[in-house]
Amino acid sequence: MSVADVTWVFFLLGLCLVSVQLSRFYLGHWFTPLSIYACANLGSLGLYHLRLLDLVKLSLATYGLALASVALFTLGSLMACGWRVRRHDAAWNERPRTKNLAAFFYTVAILANTGWLLAAVILVLRFGVGGLLRNLWLLQTEFQMQFIGYLNVIGILVAPAYILKRFHAPVASRRPLDHVLLLLALVGLVLSGIKSYLTFTAIAAGLVWSVARPRAFRAGHFALILAGLLVFFVFYNKQIDLFVHAEYRGADFFARLPWLHRPYLYAVGSWPALDILSQGDVAPPPRFGHVILEPLWKTISSFGFAPYQPKPLPFANIGPDMFNVYSFVGEILWDIGLWPALVFSWLLGLIATRLYIRARSCRYWGHQLIYALFGYGVFISLFQYGYRFNTLFLLGIAYLFGFVVLRGGVFVARSARD
Repeated sequence: MSVADVTWVFFLLGLCLVSVQLSRFYLGHWFTPLSIYACANLGSLGLYHLRLLDLVKLSLATYGLALASVALFTLGSLMACGWRVRRHDAAWNERPRTKNLAAFFYTVAILANTGWLLAAVILVLRFGVGGLLRNLWLLQTEFQMQFIGYLNVIGILVAPAYILKRFHAPVASRRPLDHVLLLLALVGLVLSGIKSYLTFTAIAAGLVWSVARPRAFRAGHFALILAGLLVFFVFYNKQIDLFVHAEYRGADFFARLPWLHRPYLYAVGSWPALDILSQGDVAPPPRFGHVILEPLWKTISSFGFAPYQPKPLPFANIGPDMFNVYSFVGEILWDIGLWPALVFSWLLGLIATRLYIRARSCRYWGHQLIYALFGYGVFISLFQYGYRFNTLFLLGIAYLFGFVVLRGGVFVARSARD
C-alpha cells in the first residue's frame, strides 16, 4: 500500500461514517438504505485500496462516478424523508397484524421444499447418489431445472418470512416444524449451486430483522451474517465451483491465504471492471435495456416474441482474472449511458428510503418483506445491478401472496385483513 492508498482508505472510511450518522439523524437507525448503499460501495472501494491482489489501477473518472452515485443516492434518500427527522418506533407500540403471516410462511416453505426435493430425486435417478457425491460440481449445472427451479428460488423468501414470524407472531404459534422448514429451504438453496441465492436470503433476513426489531439489530449481527456468507463462499469455491481460478498474485501475506482470494475479488472486482468499461474496452450491449429491461427481454424471449440473447455481460480483464460485473452504476452506464446511471442512483435512493420508512411506520408485516427484497438490490449494488428477473419474481410472489391472495380474503377471512 502506498501513501495514496492509505489516504483513500481513510477518506472513504470517513464518508462511510458520515452516511451512518446521517442515517441515525434523519431515519433514527444506523442501518438504512442511505448507510447501506454508501458503506457497500465506498467500503468496497476502500478494500480495493488494500491492494491485496494485483488489480488494474483506477482512473479519476471511476472515482468520480462512484462518488457521484453515492451523493445522488444520498440526495434521493434525504428527499424521500422530506429533509426532516423521522422517528418510527411509536408505530410499533401496537402489536403488528400477523394473522396471515403463518399462512405465507408455510406456503412459500412448502413450495420451495417441494421444488428442490423434486429436483434432487430427478438427479439421483439420473446420476445416482454416489455419482453426485463424487461430482458435486454437477449441482452448478444440473440442479436448477426449467420451471422446477423457480420453486427453489421461492426458497429465498423462507428465511425472511421465518424472521418475521419469529419476531411478530404469538409465542403459541411457533412450532418445531418452522425450524425444519427453514433448514430444508436453506439446504435447497445451497444445493442449487448458485451463490447469489444464499446471499439473497441471508441479506434479506438481516434487512427484515433491522426493521422488525431495529433496537435489537446490532452491527455485530450483520457482521455474523457476512462471516457466514464468507464461509459458504469458501466451501462453494472449493467443492462446487471447480472451474474458476482460486489463487492469484497479490500481497505476500495474502498469497498464503488462497481461500480468501476469490471472495476478495467478488468484493472489489467490479471497480477495476468499471474502469475498463469506461475506457471503451468492453463490447457494447447487444440491445437497448439489456440490463435494466432484462426481466422483460427474458419473458418475451421465452415465448418466442424476441430473439434470445445470452444473459452474461461481456468480460473485462481486471488483472488477475476476467470479470463481468460492473456495480449498479457501472452496469447501467454500460447499458444506457452516464446520465441515466446517475439518475437511477438518485431514484434508487428515493424508492428504497420510501420503502424503508413504510416498513418502519406500518403495522402490516408485508411492507417489511417488500423492503427487504428491494433492499437486497441496494446492498448488492457494489457488485451488480440487482433488479433482474429473480428479484422482480420474488417481489411479485411476495406482493401476490402477502397483499392480494392472503390479505385480500381469498384464503384468509376478510375479518383478518389489515
